[in-house]
Amino acid sequence: MTILSNLEREYAVKKLPELSERMKAVAGMVSKGSRIADIGCDHGYVSIYLYNSGISQRCIAADVKEGPLRAAKKNIGLFGASDGVEARLSDGLKSISRGEFDCILISGMGGGLITEILAYDKEKTASAKELILEPQSDADKVRKYLYGNGFSISKEILVTERGKYYPVIKAVHSTVRKCLSEEEYVYGPCLIKEKTELFVKYLNKEQKRIESVISKLEVSDSKNADERLCCLRKELRSIKKIWKDMKE
Repeated sequence: MTILSNLEREYAVKKLPELSERMKAVAGMVSKGSRIADIGCDHGYVSIYLYNSGISQRCIAADVKEGPLRAAKKNIGLFGASDGVEARLSDGLKSISRGEFDCILISGMGGGLITEILAYDKEKTASAKELILEPQSDADKVRKYLYGNGFSISKEILVTERGKYYPVIKAVHSTVRKCLSEEEYVYGPCLIKEKTELFVKYLNKEQKRIESVISKLEVSDSKNADERLCCLRKELRSIKKIWKDMKE
């Protein structure tokens, strides 16, 4: 148990930790009354925020590393959240049982790792009513997992932080088997449909980045240039198709 000074307790009881805009977006996706399995909780701020703000009735703040978990335990006490937030050492969902949660929250990881965590025990993952996922990369892998394993995306937003763009995905169970187009897997069906100003900026940035790399590879003598060019030209065609569909 972490020992806190009286001053620390007086200052922090039932206060809310300050979250970045990205993490506020993640927390904002959670349905009220949910019990959370916060995987890769780091310092526990999101779990504390969800509990102290009354959004979640219970949170398990889980991390595979001892260091972040020690920090999470201290913060749980510091912010007066010990009644509803438990810090637990866990590799993904391995040390969390079915029935302890109805929402799985994973943020700040690559899409490949998120998919591995969800796929390790598919029955346990399927026991959740909703998944809140914020992949830092390879979001297409996350979307393909969801639509291949009985989930569909009910909501997705894009947030920007320090010049980078991050999708925040909310997925729920679906009885309808559906395959997305390649463009939807890569860029998100909700984002393409809603055409927000931020998504348009992101698409413009991606197109310029891809065109820049293509122009450099076209004059390169690298043996891998042709294969890379093929992939990039495919990505560029996808973006141009989205632009076309958005205008129609």
